[in-house]
Amino acid sequence: MEITDDLRKKIEAKKKTHIFYDEWCEWFIGLNPSDVSELAKGLAYLFRGEEYEAKTVTANTLLKVAKPLIDANREGYVKKVAKQIDGINHRWEKEKNKSTNSQVIVDYKPTTSQDIVNGSDIELELDIDSELNKDYPSGLLNNIIPSDKGHKKKDDKSSQKENRIPKEDLDEIIARWNTLPEPVPKLTVLKPGTKRYESLTARYDDYGVDNIMIAIEKVRRSSFLCGKSSNWHISFDWFVLPNNFPKVLDGNYTDSEQEQKPKSKGSMVDEWIEKGLLPV
Repeated sequence: MEITDDLRKKIEAKKKTHIFYDEWCEWFIGLNPSDVSELAKGLAYLFRGEEYEAKTVTANTLLKVAKPLIDANREGYVKKVAKQIDGINHRWEKEKNKSTNSQVIVDYKPTTSQDIVNGSDIELELDIDSELNKDYPSGLLNNIIPSDKGHKKKDDKSSQKENRIPKEDLDEIIARWNTLPEPVPKLTVLKPGTKRYESLTARYDDYGVDNIMIAIEKVRRSSFLCGKSSNWHISFDWFVLPNNFPKVLDGNYTDSEQEQKPKSKGSMVDEWIEKGLLPV
């Protein structure tokens, strides 16, 4: 499906929430008030899809790091919605054929994906049961439009088997995991059908991609999980197990505040450079 500029604008206008990465919170610690003000203002503009040139060097540098992630999240949302619109048309065609065979007369049919977006009774984010289904056969569009929260709801067992993790979310999970320090093993690929993929899919269905990202960042903040306090360290297979993941997400292994030494602004910037959060 071709995503025109007009369609993109309409989809982006429906986006109500944005991903704020946990590591960005660290950026605000130790910054002076002018840097904090410019960084917050710049992030607000970037979330709206607008350019912003910060008045301080530090804030401007951090915004350049954040912009690719914000743009990628916005593009991923647009692609998800466009894909679901295609699915609506495809399933509508199947229902139409069934209706024709049984001599059921249907008064309204959107002819293009644009019709779906422009329809007066159809929005990208609404109560599907009360609004969207009134123009379509019963149950046709249940749980079609993706939410901004990253959760995947299934209405039956067959849909649970068919719906897998979107490629953009899977790539983002792999990329974020591979930023963890050694000796945590890196990920190269997650193939459908494998035990680790199925375990990740279950966590994705239950918690969503945003919470998976948060949990990975909490691994980074744990000396125990990263193998800094013992010979044991976390693996991805251990991370996605049903009994382990919620404990990591709840912060059970995260270092206490006493273990985290306060750092000056200069040392923080040096650490960000080491982590690859700032360009050299």
